[in-house]
Amino acid sequence: MGQHGDQGGYRTRTARFGERGRSYELAASARGRRQRRVGRLCLRIAVPVMLLALVAGLGLLAYATLGGAPASYESPYRWGAGAVFLAGGPIGGGGGNYSECLVRPDVGEVRSVGVTSGGVRLDRWFEGAATILCGRSVSVTSGPQLPLYPFALNRGLLLTLAVAIVVVGWSGYRLTSVAASGSRR
Repeated sequence: MGQHGDQGGYRTRTARFGERGRSYELAASARGRRQRRVGRLCLRIAVPVMLLALVAGLGLLAYATLGGAPASYESPYRWGAGAVFLAGGPIGGGGGNYSECLVRPDVGEVRSVGVTSGGVRLDRWFEGAATILCGRSVSVTSGPQLPLYPFALNRGLLLTLAVAIVVVGWSGYRLTSVAASGSRR
């Protein structure tokens, strides 16, 4: 053992009255700053990004069901090139909860397609153009947004995203407000 109670060159001493409380205050202050930082991150970045994703999903849902061209027997849709997405709402009750559509290509096999409430993507199996006829009005859309429709029409995913926005926003608010009130004491 070294001089004056040294152990390996370090002095050992007992904490004076009030020093231990000060170290707890410093640790709590650092923890409060971290909580406020995480809370601000939630409120300034995570919530707006998730809110933007929800609005985009709802916009795509509206466009898929309302913004496309109608395809009914009164107003058939002429399918030229590329893939299409058929969106329709649920019809009636029971097991047959879909719209029935008939795809008649100029050259190729005629097919019957059931369009559920979630919609269905159709890829071309024929050459040339085709006519789409549906028993009830179905919305037909095409274009670069086509891969996003299954996500936009997944109502469970949109509901989960909405709940996540509320939870993350509330957590961010609580972290910033609790940490701020704790630092004022």
